[in-house]
Amino acid sequence: MHYDYLIIGGGIASVSAAEAIRSVDAQGSIGILSRESGFLYSRVLLPRYVRGSVEREKVFLRTPDHYARFNIDLHAGISAVAVNFDTQQVHVSVGGALTFGKLLIAAGGMPRRWNIPINENDRVVRLHTIDDADRARTLFQEAHERKQDVLLVGGGFISLEFIGCAVAYGLRARCFIRERKFFDEWLDEKGWNLLYTNLAHHGVEVSPETELKELHSESDRVQVVTAGGDTVEGGFLGLGIGIERNYGIFQGTGVEVQRGIVVDQFLQTAHENVWAAGDIAEYFDVIFNEHRIVNNWTSAFLQGRTAGMNMAAASREDQRPFQAVSVYSITSLGFQITFLGRCEAKDNADNIVRTWEDARGYERIFFEGGTVKGAVLINRFSDKTLLARFIESKEDISSFKNMLWDPNYDIKNMAHAR
Repeated sequence: MHYDYLIIGGGIASVSAAEAIRSVDAQGSIGILSRESGFLYSRVLLPRYVRGSVEREKVFLRTPDHYARFNIDLHAGISAVAVNFDTQQVHVSVGGALTFGKLLIAAGGMPRRWNIPINENDRVVRLHTIDDADRARTLFQEAHERKQDVLLVGGGFISLEFIGCAVAYGLRARCFIRERKFFDEWLDEKGWNLLYTNLAHHGVEVSPETELKELHSESDRVQVVTAGGDTVEGGFLGLGIGIERNYGIFQGTGVEVQRGIVVDQFLQTAHENVWAAGDIAEYFDVIFNEHRIVNNWTSAFLQGRTAGMNMAAASREDQRPFQAVSVYSITSLGFQITFLGRCEAKDNADNIVRTWEDARGYERIFFEGGTVKGAVLINRFSDKTLLARFIESKEDISSFKNMLWDPNYDIKNMAHAR
């Protein structure tokens, strides 16, 4: 079977690309290969489904009728196993091979392998797919009935989501992290203390710089053993240790693979008929003039849409660069935490920290010279739009930096003063 546009991956980047293609090209054939067996659902809503605040059917974003209406062939439960760009063929797990005119690689990632082997029946769960969420609901309900603690591994977004679920079920959580603290590169001590105090208030114990070396899973509980020899028991273990990108089948095929599939500002590879988008794409960021990978839902949606429009463009001259300030927000235990742009806190990083104790607010704004490069906001979402504008425009705001040290200075005054 031949497709004018073939897309590897069934997530938000893939579907937004297919819909963008169809908005430009009403006739071209479009096929999507999705290793999952169902239709597009929101990974962002999975924690809310686990907590019980969203019904399962509300997690799904597309229906069979939607794909049919856009004349998109969804090959659910079928994976790409090999690619030949010279013959423009994709070999699949079922049914031989498909040929393509243009190809989008939006294969995303899979949960990172843990250093401890896990068996299928172990009471260990991730929060990556709808099937994971189904199992997590069951494990949380069982832990609630047995009044068991929840054990977690990882110091990032997914662990915070697990923590929010544990608190919703009235359970205590203990989180083991390799780093000194959550978001180690992005928060300073003031930010961490604010977050830590809130976690402790909700019965969450964090064990920093702690490795687990053993896991023992029984029918109704788990035990873990730390590298220091401590044994800790809980109802189950939640893993939030990030993803590994699904670029294995593309290595050695002619596309450049570094941390992800390397693409230019148009999300196009060195092959003129191949693009990449979403978690797997290492794209050239025109704001920072460097290649970056951004792993979040909003970026995947926007990249997919841009890639789709560029795939359907009549010529290279008609393509448009992908340009967006990366934004990731999470609401957990009454805290709204937002990360904007590039937030690496290297040694001697030029940054300004602002705190508001009464409102439990925090801002850390990262600079390079007089321009804003990124920001971390806790309960200061109202400042997001203006800071994102400064990041994208690369405006020199040196004259305001001294004022920003004063938390009473309203950052919105900067917009009116320019």
